[in-house]
Amino acid sequence: MSFSGQTPQTQTPQPHHEPPPRRRPGPSWGTTLIGDNARAYPPSRPRSGRHGRAASSPIRSSSPCSSPPPPPHPPRTPPPISSTPSSGHSPISASSPPPRSRRSAWSIILGLAAWSASIAWTAAPDAATRAEVVTLFAVNAVFHLLWSPLFFRARRPDWALIEVVFLWASLVALVVGLWPIDRFASLLIAPYLLWVSFAAWLNWAIVRLNRPFGHAAQRYPA
Repeated sequence: MSFSGQTPQTQTPQPHHEPPPRRRPGPSWGTTLIGDNARAYPPSRPRSGRHGRAASSPIRSSSPCSSPPPPPHPPRTPPPISSTPSSGHSPISASSPPPRSRRSAWSIILGLAAWSASIAWTAAPDAATRAEVVTLFAVNAVFHLLWSPLFFRARRPDWALIEVVFLWASLVALVVGLWPIDRFASLLIAPYLLWVSFAAWLNWAIVRLNRPFGHAAQRYPA
């Protein structure tokens, strides 16, 4: 065996490097590895929340069908009927009697009318005259009962103004028709006629201050 005088060099084993794992083919979005699963998401879009919407900015629809309907308009209430103009000064409010006085006046007037009917019925010479008395008072009663619902319940002073003309005419017919039968019975109707004449003037003044009424008032509000 021959020696050359050089120490032989021992070769150390090189570490084995494994190749890096290959990326799975997927979309061009960014991928994040969580455990063994890969989850893809757009780089500029934040992750979705629990219910599928973006956590930072909720998704709102701009469709007109998804907006709530506007609230319905409240029904139009007719304004109260006033007896004073816009300036606040009117002779109507001063001349109109208070409610207690009106009730007392109507009680006296209707009592006198009932007394007149009793006198005329007794003084009537025959059945035809009594039928005439009944007809005159019945027509007056119909027009008397129609005025208040038109003015207060229906809130139509313009209709009540037309109706009060027939009420006034029925009272004139009573005064004229009862005069040949009994003059005192005819005179008992005079306070009723004067009161209705005053009420008709008040009715006309209220219509003049508050018109128009009904559909015209809704179409052309003041």
